[in-house]
Amino acid sequence: MRVIAGEYRGRKLVAPPGRDIRPTSDKVKEAVFSMLASFVSPAPGEAPLVGKSCLDLFAGTGALGIEALSRGAANCVFVEINPAAATALNENLNAIVYGGSTRREDSSAVADTGSVRVVRSDWRIALRRLGGRVIDEPSRRIDIAFVDPPYGADYYDEVMKTFLDYDIISDGGIVALERPSRGKNIREGGTRRARGGADGVNSIEAPSSAGRYEGFSLMRERRYGKTAIEFYGRIDS
Repeated sequence: MRVIAGEYRGRKLVAPPGRDIRPTSDKVKEAVFSMLASFVSPAPGEAPLVGKSCLDLFAGTGALGIEALSRGAANCVFVEINPAAATALNENLNAIVYGGSTRREDSSAVADTGSVRVVRSDWRIALRRLGGRVIDEPSRRIDIAFVDPPYGADYYDEVMKTFLDYDIISDGGIVALERPSRGKNIREGGTRRARGGADGVNSIEAPSSAGRYEGFSLMRERRYGKTAIEFYGRIDS
């Protein structure tokens, strides 16, 4: 695995041994970011992800969040509770994002270095923090969220409902869900506008069907072998 494009292009990512962690393949990752680029309307002369706030939920090795930072994202919140994955995530951040400087692994629940925030806790607790439901924790709004739960963990409905209930995703923000492929693509019908704000994630053309999640509109679904990627745009309320 490697970083595909941007500031950290070509840098290798480490992953823990075993089958518990399923890092996103380079092929799928490249497809995800190519499609994101087609959905986002950047300022003139800027790359699509410049200045965006991202969330890598169930981060694993951090491959998606690090790729976003490499392509100009302003910041990224990484959420991972698995100890082996969290260790690999820390190694990757140390070697790539922190410029190879030696840092001791932070075992605290939340480690914040400005552009990078690592939350080592259950994802529900992490989203409560993002939603400002924890004392002394200000709410944060996310422009682009990557959601790839552990294999066999069907958290998708609960995650999307939590995003909506806590108002975590910015108006016009994008959620990329990665899940095991399950047959034919979701039908992409006519288009519907998912309006955005001044953060530049806006003017999203989404299928006329609102998709399966309240407050979000299905933009596109693609299958890559055993992996399916679904993109949802937050509908301006």
